[in-house]
Amino acid sequence: MPKPDAAAAALIKAALDLHARRLWLHVPADAPFLLRLPGHDLPLAASIMGHNGSDHGLFVARGERAFETLLRIFEAGAGPDADLAGTPILGVTVQPLGQIEPPLRGLVTAAGLQLRRESLAPMAMSFVAERGARSANRSEVKLLLACVRGVLAAHDAGAFQPPSLDRRRRRIFEITLEEPTPLIPDTRVRTRVVAWPRTPRAAPRRAPAPFTILAGSAAPLDQGTLPVTLAGWKEADRVVTERLVDEATAADLVSKRMLARYFGSFARAKEVLEQCDRLQPLAGFMEWVIADYFTGHGRPTLVEARLQDPATTVVERAVCRARVEARQSIYRVDATRPGDSFDVEDILSGERATVHDGALSGCKIRDLFLPLRLMRVDRWDFCAVTGPPLSIMDVDRVLQRLESLGADLSPGCLRRLPHLIGRLWEFALPGQQAPPTLCNTDGDLLEFHTATFRVGDAEALRAALDARKDLESDGAGDWQWLRPGGPVPGLGDNTILGRLQLLGDRLVLEVNSGKRLARARKWLERLPGVRFEQATLRALDAEQALDDRLPAPPEKPPSPELLAEIRRMHDKALRRWLDTPIPALGNRTPREACRTVEGRRHVALLVRTMPPAMIEGGTIPAPREMLMRELGIEGRD
Repeated sequence: MPKPDAAAAALIKAALDLHARRLWLHVPADAPFLLRLPGHDLPLAASIMGHNGSDHGLFVARGERAFETLLRIFEAGAGPDADLAGTPILGVTVQPLGQIEPPLRGLVTAAGLQLRRESLAPMAMSFVAERGARSANRSEVKLLLACVRGVLAAHDAGAFQPPSLDRRRRRIFEITLEEPTPLIPDTRVRTRVVAWPRTPRAAPRRAPAPFTILAGSAAPLDQGTLPVTLAGWKEADRVVTERLVDEATAADLVSKRMLARYFGSFARAKEVLEQCDRLQPLAGFMEWVIADYFTGHGRPTLVEARLQDPATTVVERAVCRARVEARQSIYRVDATRPGDSFDVEDILSGERATVHDGALSGCKIRDLFLPLRLMRVDRWDFCAVTGPPLSIMDVDRVLQRLESLGADLSPGCLRRLPHLIGRLWEFALPGQQAPPTLCNTDGDLLEFHTATFRVGDAEALRAALDARKDLESDGAGDWQWLRPGGPVPGLGDNTILGRLQLLGDRLVLEVNSGKRLARARKWLERLPGVRFEQATLRALDAEQALDDRLPAPPEKPPSPELLAEIRRMHDKALRRWLDTPIPALGNRTPREACRTVEGRRHVALLVRTMPPAMIEGGTIPAPREMLMRELGIEGRD
């Protein structure tokens, strides 16, 4: 195995440090700056990336035309008019490893890192118009390392403040790295504002999207015909989205007030952006800014304004119209086809869709609940992730939170109140995922009680216990305390409430809740010669791994016959659930609750968020369609 490259490892460390500063939140999108490095006669032209909610990092142009090239990129909006011939371009970005194409993972490989697909990883890229994009070589890695360290040093000194381009003043921020010496080996910089190094072309009309240049592709948005392939529409959607984000940034829509409106407060926004970066909350925020935020009283959103502009091309118009007509809700992921698509159901309306997204379908999202904006583009459904992924343990609390914020949980309510999705990011914060409350099948808090009773006449007690219809004896001094009917919901014809064991002149009772202990004591202490002695309580051992408390998986999966029988019992138990009073429904049964529109909506939510049944070797999905048919909900809401 080759030895890890020190320069690559150093650039990864520096890039992650730069990423942690989140400079895209503080530096304007149209704020280029110069970098002067020891041993280089010409300055490098650079800019901070990440204002579009992705591809966070540093963009660097080299050569005699470096600054002019950067201005042309700004002016052309990274489109085909940007003349890049002969100008080498470098970039270092940070994003989930799974989003980096394998040929461009050279930096991670050179550093000898082994990361999971969802782990944040830096990518160092080199681009020349004549040859396209490739992973940066070792000399380019060293150059990028010096650039990143220069930016970090200026930021540490509180001096990294590049202003927006100003055509009239023609001044630009410059960082000069000093030559390290044996006595002062650390990176030292000087900063100043200087005149533009070259005469630029026209001032930029929109904020930059330099990464589209690095990617070496531009959608044919200026053509008069529409794409005919999924790949063509995907590229068009990507470029239109980036242009809209650039426009929002240039219009100074990203402000503390906007962040507070979306996340609930500016303090919460900072907390989420700092601690939940791997989930890309900034991308969800920018999606809200471009598609849902009205820029003034009576004024349209940025997407609507683009549709009203006569100069908007037919391709842009189609993508923007899809955004205006999009559905926004929380969707349960039912199936995935990695690299292609995944199937979802809207938990508020029951609407189903197949979403075409190669990157997201490759993640472990099955059985998760995703806040999404679904856009119908041609004959395909595209998505934008608008909130954090939610587990089955989160979804009930999330729905309660939305109701407390004014959402009635009716179909389409999140399209009418889109900013409420931003409040859900609090559930993604470390420490905010409250552990689930563990209960037994009666809904009692799960606590393991062991009670001891002194027995006066063991044989008389044995006869009394054998005579009870709710006890089942094994003939050896042990009894199961039963209740007719399976757990709700659950499997089986009886529910085990507790176990009793006769040991000499002691009767030992084991139950899993305080309420069941109290119920058992009432009838046990009425038996002749039985007197309560003591009880002990054992909670779940928090120090022991949960996997150690679970039974080991079976050596063989259940046979098809056994699996079919388990499914039959599961369906039977859930049919009983339909006629069981539910506290969440005001102690009405689901059938009774469905007599009203509001009750039917509430029951439908319970069914659509019902967890799968755990069995040895896997799970059994809830028979949602069967339950909906039984309740008469299908096709009504």
